[in-house]
Amino acid sequence: MSDVSELVVARSFSYPFEAELARGALEAAGIDASIRNANVVRIDWFLSNAVGGVCLMVPREELDRAREVLESQAEPAEDLGEAEVMRCPRCGGTATEMIHPPLGARWMAWIWVVLSVDAWFMLRRRRCEACGHTWKVGR
Repeated sequence: MSDVSELVVARSFSYPFEAELARGALEAAGIDASIRNANVVRIDWFLSNAVGGVCLMVPREELDRAREVLESQAEPAEDLGEAEVMRCPRCGGTATEMIHPPLGARWMAWIWVVLSVDAWFMLRRRRCEACGHTWKVGR
């Protein structure tokens, strides 16, 4: 029998930085962890779903404890107060969503190249799901 433990996936992430943060939390709790597929996703992040995401690997015998640590990290801290929430200026609702600009990405890139203006920020708008009101956000 080998001294090396079998590694299993504790959690999968879309981005490498999320996995790095989770690995740091596990290592702070005394659990050895490694990351798989991070370089593939860094090279081409469209491959993240194809390779199963960026996987956080832990020894099989530490899996339950690792999941507990990861779940405790996901809970918001109660002493931080209420997080800033984007509210509708008309009805005060919190169910808002970002509206994508009407121009495609290609046109936005041309505006940026020709005019040296970041047009994405000029067109940022939000919509309230409750009342349908739209408004400009940001600068």
